[in-house]
Amino acid sequence: MIFLVPLIGILFWIAALVVVSVLLGVIWSVLGLLVGLEEVMHRLTGRKTAANSKRSVPRGQSTRNSARGPSGPIPPPKTAASSRRNTPPAPEQAAAGTTIKSDIWPRWTPSRRRDVDRELALWQERFDALNSPK
Repeated sequence: MIFLVPLIGILFWIAALVVVSVLLGVIWSVLGLLVGLEEVMHRLTGRKTAANSKRSVPRGQSTRNSARGPSGPIPPPKTAASSRRNTPPAPEQAAAGTTIKSDIWPRWTPSRRRDVDRELALWQERFDALNSPK
């Protein structure tokens, strides 16, 4: 008898949830039927709304009798030589025997190359020391 009271309460909750889900299903079905009937009525009467109507003329084209403005010769397209740039022109190429000095790139002098080679050799020695058995 002690286990029967909680069992009845749980059964009541399950029954209540089933009833609620059935009622929601009936409401859902009725609303779906109403929307379907409205769609059928809309198709039968043939009324078109502004959102449903299709344009007969694409947006980019004009109608046949509309004014197109003054007609005249089309100007030739601009070439690359006639375009104006806001940047200064590129410097002219130097002769084959001369060198161009740039502030962007480091100067690779012989002493700089020796320093880089020495540093690479030191790094290689340290790497080899890590892999060698002790």
